[in-house]
Amino acid sequence: MSRTDQYFILKDKRKLGFAEYGNLHSFPIIYCHGSQSSRLETHYDLSFATTNNLRIITIDRSGHGNSDFNPKGTILGYASEVEELIQHLKISKFSVAGMLAGGPFALGIAYFFPDKVHKVSIISGFAPFNRESKKYLSKEVKSMLRMAKSFPFLLRVLLKLQEKQINKDPKKVLQNFVKIMNAPDQEVLKNNAAQKTIENMLKEAYRNGSRGIA
Repeated sequence: MSRTDQYFILKDKRKLGFAEYGNLHSFPIIYCHGSQSSRLETHYDLSFATTNNLRIITIDRSGHGNSDFNPKGTILGYASEVEELIQHLKISKFSVAGMLAGGPFALGIAYFFPDKVHKVSIISGFAPFNRESKKYLSKEVKSMLRMAKSFPFLLRVLLKLQEKQINKDPKKVLQNFVKIMNAPDQEVLKNNAAQKTIENMLKEAYRNGSRGIA
């Protein structure tokens, strides 16, 4: 298996997909990807990992990429899966980072491993999710979050449609994502390498369908 296409068999016989970037002999950081994403979510220029002597481990959540779907999945259940993986990789101490929807999972790991986690970083987290913070969200993001909370069956339908769109024309889906982003993000995504990285992580997210994402 390549370093970016690995998997581990959990005790319940499900696959847990993961990737490793940077220096394999350096201090490990477990990275929790955002929504509609996968273990391929990373910076388009990974030289920073080697330069700073980091070992970054990204893990597919249930139903994403190389990870089998878990209908009983929870935030702490994910942390217990991570426990099996770090035992397999012989890791005793690590830091953890979570991007966007990966934030709660990063915090869950820190809660689950108080003696093993060195530091926690939350990047673009949702908390506190209140009237003040909602002002900074696009109408599309607010609509999706409203569906997730009050009409989850509609969200499942929406993501099923998105799965079909990604399989048919991932570049068009990426263009639609860029449209709802703010100006600084759109500027970054003019970089072709960044666009290719996001396209790959999106396609991988839906490899097993949309159930895990929903």
